[in-house]
Amino acid sequence: MWRQFTADNSNFALADLFKNVSVADWKTYRRDTIAPMEKEQIMLILLFLLVGLITVFIIFVIFYMIISRKSKDIGILKSLGISQTGVVRVFLHLAFMVGLCGSAFGIVFALAFLVNANRLEGWLFAQFGFQLWNREIYAIGEIPHNAGAFLLIIVAVSAMVACLLGALVPTLGAAKMKCVDVLRVNKL
Repeated sequence: MWRQFTADNSNFALADLFKNVSVADWKTYRRDTIAPMEKEQIMLILLFLLVGLITVFIIFVIFYMIISRKSKDIGILKSLGISQTGVVRVFLHLAFMVGLCGSAFGIVFALAFLVNANRLEGWLFAQFGFQLWNREIYAIGEIPHNAGAFLLIIVAVSAMVACLLGALVPTLGAAKMKCVDVLRVNKL
């Protein structure tokens, strides 16, 4: 864009001054500062992805244990005529409620932490000389602590989806249980 401007205005009397001007966008100008932040951002995304996958796996294990402990109850319900879809709905409703409660508690605690993040960082610095980030690099005076409603909704929905995904496989296994096999007396 700068080259186009200088070419269009090369016939002005002061056009020779354009030769001494250097124009760069802010990312190019602050590349040494921005490059480490971009790497940190990629690492944080990978870290949160890993935490999310571990969370889904933990939910899977918990629901597998719940369903294995409730196998006799599932067998009784199936012998009374509940369908496979009914069994799936029961456990997916439980997973949804777990996700909803977890999201609500998580958002409340996260907002409480965000509101007090600068005080906590100040206390850590006063007590231990520990600073969460170098203010010279980030060029800001305090930790940003604004969380928009859209971000909160995305986090809450993601938590509920993670619960549903983690519970899906054990729930489908529970739906496929045969009541005769589950209710056998000599089964340990």
